[in-house]
Amino acid sequence: TDLDPTTGWTSLTINNGKMNNTGIELQLDGRILPARKREDVGINLGFNIAYNKNKVTKVSHKPASGEEYLRASLHEGYPLNSLFSIDYAGLIEKDGTYFVGWRDKEGEVHTESYASGSFTIEDAVFSGTYTPTISGAITPEITWNGFSLSAMFNFYGGHYMRTGNDVWATNIGGSAGYKANFGIGAVPKDYLRYWNGDPDVPANGYMTIHYSDMDGGIYRDTNVEHAGYMKLRNIVLGYNFSKSVCRALRLNELRLRFQMNNVCTWARNSRGLDPEAVNIYNGSTLNTVPRSYTMSLYLNF
Repeated sequence: TDLDPTTGWTSLTINNGKMNNTGIELQLDGRILPARKREDVGINLGFNIAYNKNKVTKVSHKPASGEEYLRASLHEGYPLNSLFSIDYAGLIEKDGTYFVGWRDKEGEVHTESYASGSFTIEDAVFSGTYTPTISGAITPEITWNGFSLSAMFNFYGGHYMRTGNDVWATNIGGSAGYKANFGIGAVPKDYLRYWNGDPDVPANGYMTIHYSDMDGGIYRDTNVEHAGYMKLRNIVLGYNFSKSVCRALRLNELRLRFQMNNVCTWARNSRGLDPEAVNIYNGSTLNTVPRSYTMSLYLNF
């Protein structure tokens, strides 16, 4: 919230706002094929889904410019973590020089920097919310003769993310080179999409590698992608040893379990990005979630 500067501070972070939030959640668990004895095949299935809708009705701090409005995640009359963008109009040529173009609320194209003050709050376009509106899980399980095979699928949808920050946020020009900027010898494959100056090939906003003024490229609506995805979170193979084996080993219970985590991901975005490996707020790429394996042995004396 904003404060009177005479207090010594201009702002203070507190819980000072209002939001309406509604939703519904459904959970179902069932025995599709009951196993009456150890040798029988059993099939169990769990399913849950949740839908959430919210709207921010009051924000104490009002953005003073269109640039600040783009960076904010709280906007009155819109969902929590709402995403606003520049209505990108492509590269505009003037007297042999190319400028980044954007459209205002009337549809008029401008070439001034979005940070110059000419870009207003009313010019920002709503691009969705960072927060999933739909989420859920599916958990199938098959059992037979002491063996069990189960899995967990998670899914999220209805939200969006920014992408392409590796293209817009790095000035790779000059003597520093790729390695000094990234700390690695490789470069993002999106660098192949930079414009080579051919007037017959659309630039799509990707300037040259040595172009230092990216002019808020991460805020362009063309860099907004669906953030929905489904992930096979884990697969678990287990075995419960029979009572006769446990008695012979003088144990009450003996179980062996092998688990694989982060098995595979289906993502809705056009670039095949795992949303869990992207900072959805600014589009920067993070370390990919690794696949991992665990094995455990449970003994009950």
